[in-house]
Amino acid sequence: YESGSFEITDDAVMKILWVFTADIPKNSRDVNRLRVFIDNYFNPSPWRRSVNKSLNAAYKIRSGSIIEFIPGKDKTLAVRHIAGSDCTAEMDELISDSDSMFYKITHMNKWIGYACIISSQLPDGEQAAIIDVINFQDERMSLSSEMFEVLLDNMAKDLKEQRFRYILIPEDKGMLTNRNCGDIYRKYGNSPRVTLYPESDLSLDDILRQHKGFHSLYAQELLIVRDIMADIQPELF
Repeated sequence: YESGSFEITDDAVMKILWVFTADIPKNSRDVNRLRVFIDNYFNPSPWRRSVNKSLNAAYKIRSGSIIEFIPGKDKTLAVRHIAGSDCTAEMDELISDSDSMFYKITHMNKWIGYACIISSQLPDGEQAAIIDVINFQDERMSLSSEMFEVLLDNMAKDLKEQRFRYILIPEDKGMLTNRNCGDIYRKYGNSPRVTLYPESDLSLDDILRQHKGFHSLYAQELLIVRDIMADIQPELF
């Protein structure tokens, strides 16, 4: 402590985190307060993200609000418009497209929404997964940044073996979901941007003829929300 200011060293921070996380509180209110405290007062780093992820998981479990993202394509996706409260009832081409992927969103084993993803190659040759929509049935729900991070973690795990490089979202938040998603664009609004067709022989019309019904492909620019290859850690032996 000097001249009215002080500096917290990395060692001190680790000791504080150890005290706070050695015995995670038993109720969701205290877990949430601890989660917010760490999120607000410590700079992002691998160990901070790991601690925060554990606290987020504990909060969801103890507050009874477990959201799961289940990958797969099956016949039930034909009625995804009910779970997503959207206009995709007659859009089976999204399901039959060989480059599309889906995640069912469930809460306490109830189907409450879905995420649709379309894969595409960027002009530089990198493979990208574009989140086309994340729609929900309940008008009271919002797409929080915490929920979005769970989806990104699931996607990164599923896609890394297929050599995907990026996960992208449209630059316009009105294209991503039928619910509020302000938290996501406040977090990722200044992320690096890419386009599918800058000065290339492949025009927008060519892309849309190949992948009918995916409105994210109309986006002028797409935001990089995850670099999958950068997240891959070497195995320890």
